[in-house]
Amino acid sequence: MTFRNDDISLRQMRDHAELIVELSGDREKDEILNDKFAILAASRLFEMLGGAANRVNPETRSEYPQVPWRDIVDMRDQLLHDFDTFDPILVWHTAQTETPALLEELNRIIDQRDAG
Repeated sequence: MTFRNDDISLRQMRDHAELIVELSGDREKDEILNDKFAILAASRLFEMLGGAANRVNPETRSEYPQVPWRDIVDMRDQLLHDFDTFDPILVWHTAQTETPALLEELNRIIDQRDAG
C-alpha cells in the first residue's frame, strides 16, 4: 500500500504551479515558443503538477470540485505518453491562462486546510 499525504501533494502542486507562473511570467507567445528550454521546463513542471494531483485521494478531490483534477492529470498523461503529438502552444496557453487561477485556488485550499 502506498502512503499518501494530501497536504504534501497539494503543496507540491502549488510549488510546481508557482514555478510555471514564474517561468511564463508576462512573456509573449513567440518569445516563449522560441525558447525550447522554457517550453521543456514548463512541460516537465506540468508533468510533476499532474503527478502530484494524481496522488490526491478521491475524497479530498471531491471536497474541491473547482480544481480541474481530471484536466490536470490528463495533461500530464498527454505530455508523458503522447510526446509525438506534443503541442508547445498548449503548454504556453495553459501556463498563461489557467495556471495563475489554479495557483490562487491551491493557495486558498492550503490556507483553509492549515486553519483546520
